[in-house]
Amino acid sequence: MSPPSELLDPALLPLRVWILGFVVMVFFLVAISVDAVLIARWPGIAARFPRKAGWIRLRPMESNDAVRVLVLLGVLFMFLQAVGRQSAVMSGTGSPQLPAISFILGTIALPVFTFVSIISILSNRRVSCRRAFGIRPRHGLKTLGSSVLFLTAFFPLLVAGNLVYVTILRSIGYQVQPQDVVRFFLEPGVPLWQQLYLSFLAVIVAPITEELLFRGLCLTAALKVMPVREAVILVSVFF
Repeated sequence: MSPPSELLDPALLPLRVWILGFVVMVFFLVAISVDAVLIARWPGIAARFPRKAGWIRLRPMESNDAVRVLVLLGVLFMFLQAVGRQSAVMSGTGSPQLPAISFILGTIALPVFTFVSIISILSNRRVSCRRAFGIRPRHGLKTLGSSVLFLTAFFPLLVAGNLVYVTILRSIGYQVQPQDVVRFFLEPGVPLWQQLYLSFLAVIVAPITEELLFRGLCLTAALKVMPVREAVILVSVFF
């Protein structure tokens, strides 16, 4: 294995890494510009929060729904983690590559459970997705644009937070390791279909699942029992 100093040597980085770094740098600069515009317009944006919170409180989600789903998701997550560790021990390898069936079940279980739980709640309440989540197809492009805008604005904060997080861990002697998903893509010999499948989950399925769970269910439930600021902080901690 190459020493860390060689792994970080820019001269050894392939061209695609340089291209990716350039794209990320440009995106970061665009995000900073978006942040500046949002800060300038913040008073007007913040003034609309109470009205939007009032609309969200009318949605038919209760606190016990959110608690039940989060607890069951936590239990399922710990079960999958235990099964994954046991599988690695039995196979005698720490490689992130898994047999096809185990790979699919391990990655799709949490999103499927979330979707099934939310559909069950809506069925019991006898309400549509439009009423439950405020989905309006005619405003879809506007909503999508706003989501992309705020996601872009959040990018510099995400980078800064990660840098602080990694710095603190290293200062106490903890060696930060790449996430499993990163190790998976870097592992040689991983089948192309698994890479495409995991990319689809990460880019499409995971964001939709997170929005439905945390903003659609948990934020609605939290706003019914606490003010806006406390509800947003609580849901962010859970996320």
